[in-house]
Amino acid sequence: HGYWDTGLVIKLAHSRQSAALAKLMMAEGAPPEAATAGDYHHWAEAWATESIRAARIAYSGITFGAAELNDNGGIREIAITLPPDYDERALPVVRRRLTLAGYRLAALLNALHWAQ
Repeated sequence: HGYWDTGLVIKLAHSRQSAALAKLMMAEGAPPEAATAGDYHHWAEAWATESIRAARIAYSGITFGAAELNDNGGIREIAITLPPDYDERALPVVRRRLTLAGYRLAALLNALHWAQ
């Protein structure tokens, strides 16, 4: 999970700076599927379902190895081996999901009825 949240995002933006990522996302433009129909109270459910489908790509070809446990018996680390073409397959998905997230967040903020 951390690799998608940090590693792939840095590879995509070629930077750790959020401004570089924002510039990349803005250049992409709003994808047609960024608009979500219906009551905004239910948008997050639709987006989560869509993310589950996208997650299939994230886990495709990954090999999970032994888990290292902490003193309380919880998982501290799991050995993971990524397929050789993993980044090549994952980066377009990361780019699309981040672009959608930005535009959808803006739409949600615009749809909220703010109390004065």
